[in-house]
Amino acid sequence: MQTQQVEQRIAACALITNDEGKILLFPSQDKILGEPGKWELPYDEVQSNEKIVGAIIRQLKSKQIDVVIGRWLGYYEQIILHVGQPQYWLIQTHLCKFVNANSMSENLHATWFSFSEISNMRELQLLTIVTQDTIEALKIVEAEGWFRQRGFLRSL
Repeated sequence: MQTQQVEQRIAACALITNDEGKILLFPSQDKILGEPGKWELPYDEVQSNEKIVGAIIRQLKSKQIDVVIGRWLGYYEQIILHVGQPQYWLIQTHLCKFVNANSMSENLHATWFSFSEISNMRELQLLTIVTQDTIEALKIVEAEGWFRQRGFLRSL
């Protein structure tokens, strides 16, 4: 019996917050991990010549979004079928602080959501690239006061 090779990929994901404590989500573009009609955090595949933080900077710069990259929130794993081939994805998520309201392109269709709105969307399965683990990590770092100590959020 022949075992099928699983291609391994790494993606960098950004959880972007603003001064009001809201989180920036994008309509899913159905690249590989996304699902049409749902919302997601911005993410992109890490290229062979870059680190995870570099991939976040590259991806957000392409969207004209300026951030300060903060704490690593965690990772999750996903195995999907892409063009009939299994792919193993390791998605690393970092907390980012939005810093330039004038820079973001209007044609991105991105929207700011409160933490409670995102929690409800998760329950309704309207999210991709925002796992329950990410939400739990967000609750933990909020409980630790990490956001407020660094001026990232006033309240969630």
